[in-house]
Amino acid sequence: MGLWSSSSSLVKKMLSLWLLTILVLLLVACGGGGNGDTNLVEEPKASTVVPGASVTLSGKATYTSYSVKPEIGLDYSIPTELPIRGAVVELQSTDGLVLSQTNTSNEGVYQFQVAPESDVVIVVKAALGTPQNPDTKVVDNTQQQALYTLFMPVRVRTADLQQDFNADSGWDGQQYSSVRAAAPFAILDTLYESQKLVRSADSNVLFPTLLVNWSERNIPFFGRVDKGEIGTSYYRSDRQIYILGAAGVDTDEYDSHVIAHEWAHYFEHVFSRSDTLGGQHGLDDILDPTVAFSEGLGNAFSAMVLNDPLYLDSNGDQQKMIAISIDVDSNSRPDSARVASGIPMDGFYSEASIHELLYDLYDRSTDENLQLGFTPIYHALVGKHKNSLAFTSIFSFLDALLTLNNIDESDVRQLALSENIHDGDQYEAYTQRIYTVLSSDGTRVEQDVDGDELQTWEIYGRIGGKANNKLYNRLFFKYSASSKGCYTIKIMPKSGDVFLYVPTQENLIDRSGLSGNEFYRINLDAEQSGSLAVGSKYAGTTFTAQMSLTPGECDE
Repeated sequence: MGLWSSSSSLVKKMLSLWLLTILVLLLVACGGGGNGDTNLVEEPKASTVVPGASVTLSGKATYTSYSVKPEIGLDYSIPTELPIRGAVVELQSTDGLVLSQTNTSNEGVYQFQVAPESDVVIVVKAALGTPQNPDTKVVDNTQQQALYTLFMPVRVRTADLQQDFNADSGWDGQQYSSVRAAAPFAILDTLYESQKLVRSADSNVLFPTLLVNWSERNIPFFGRVDKGEIGTSYYRSDRQIYILGAAGVDTDEYDSHVIAHEWAHYFEHVFSRSDTLGGQHGLDDILDPTVAFSEGLGNAFSAMVLNDPLYLDSNGDQQKMIAISIDVDSNSRPDSARVASGIPMDGFYSEASIHELLYDLYDRSTDENLQLGFTPIYHALVGKHKNSLAFTSIFSFLDALLTLNNIDESDVRQLALSENIHDGDQYEAYTQRIYTVLSSDGTRVEQDVDGDELQTWEIYGRIGGKANNKLYNRLFFKYSASSKGCYTIKIMPKSGDVFLYVPTQENLIDRSGLSGNEFYRINLDAEQSGSLAVGSKYAGTTFTAQMSLTPGECDE
């Protein structure tokens, strides 16, 4: 199958004249910009009226898709042509004048009124949102973030014309031997489904601009992203997602769970809040609670978007291997399972526990009757969870969820308990404290909530750089002001360097300097509360903490 399939014999004859131009435009059209620039597409030559239009030109735009199966990886034996939904589509003259703009329907259908006896071009862009200002674009990070675009020339006579066409995958049965035109639109369709799920909870939602960077050159090696050295598929806080595409190594355009997972991080960033440290993580890791919640949410969200709890990630030669296989709807670890240190695998620090709990809250499982759907989960995430005084975790989420109307508190708490997540407040479980209290009267704190000397620990993972993301790699503190005024929180390491982390409602974690005593100053009202965390740079570090009223110093 070629780049397009078409029912029009006339258009097929025209393809030979247009093919070279089409291939070049597909790869480098609409170039320009980077670093989160949303103005990647040249402003169209404005025109929405087709003079003398009397012919209806319509059709269906599709892309070739393949499913991922646990036994065989990416299954190329059953290609499927799926509709390109919600994409920006333009009617252009042969010299590039934009005559009209619209979006493809949920069935991939477009329709324009065209002047009879004219040559026009149907242009489908890998972009969602209003044609004049798309909110989501799939671009090529190795070609100056060019927008992926399909061009289809059409000759219109005097009768209405239906012109369907398909973006082909480029797979010849053994390898990708031609342009992988379908890949950006496969990615776009998962993004469309992700937006659709959010709209089911909030029909008025507006999506801040997102760039999704995919290239067949994107390899699992960290280096220059403009060369395709992206390391892995991931979300970046400047509202960009990077997706792997190296054939025979790791391609993710058809790994829909991976794409939806990364979109969930975008959702957290722009609609909710995430205080995650990021970094490497696995299902058996004992993670910092912020990391566990963010990654567990990503896994569960992908299952909700795709209505499929089996999370699969293909890779390897001919994409025949499965790198990751997770059933987010199953109890993946026996209740008695423990890591070498003795701590249970299930808990607030486990991404597996988080995704199992969140998906059970969303969808009725075989062992419980609770089925909340996505709407209350959405409102908890964008509401009290976002504004929590604590660092974001499963506790801040549950605290937010249980304040919503028509939520059966006992059922929710029982589900959480089945994952070894005990009752608590927005900070922590009542039976497993992780926050040490700082008194605002100037008392120097030298012991943590368990009575041990204050220090960062390497019990569940080594400390090595800023992404120290295992449980107790950093210590959490909470405080409440005794009176209104300026307070200074001082962290004094006995040896080594420390980081000071402060959560904010703007999705940022403010880090203080990298060495010596660390200070954080803040104006507080009486009884106003907050939290912070302390981590270390290279190894476990002992320190003391102190909170004091320091009038006037916040203005310095």
